[in-house]
Amino acid sequence: MYCGAMTTTDKMLTRTEAAARLGVSMRTLDRYIRQGRVTAHKYTTAPNAYNGPGTVRVSEASLTAYLAAAQMTPEGSRGDDVSPLSGAREDS
Repeated sequence: MYCGAMTTTDKMLTRTEAAARLGVSMRTLDRYIRQGRVTAHKYTTAPNAYNGPGTVRVSEASLTAYLAAAQMTPEGSRGDDVSPLSGAREDS
């Protein structure tokens, strides 16, 4: 989910940095963003922010919240994948 609002104190990470921090592939991170598990922000100079080229950033606060929720959720109960902290195989 792309969100336009954020606090000015949030550290913004690239998609590559965010995927590495979660220990997942870029494809999995993109799925997490689409599903609303992780919040991403798209910055662009195009008139329509959702159609033009742009830069996607993920807030560190969003990753922290996701990781906290993943640790509290029993493994395997989240549906299509397991916790990224478990070291189990996931979709790539």
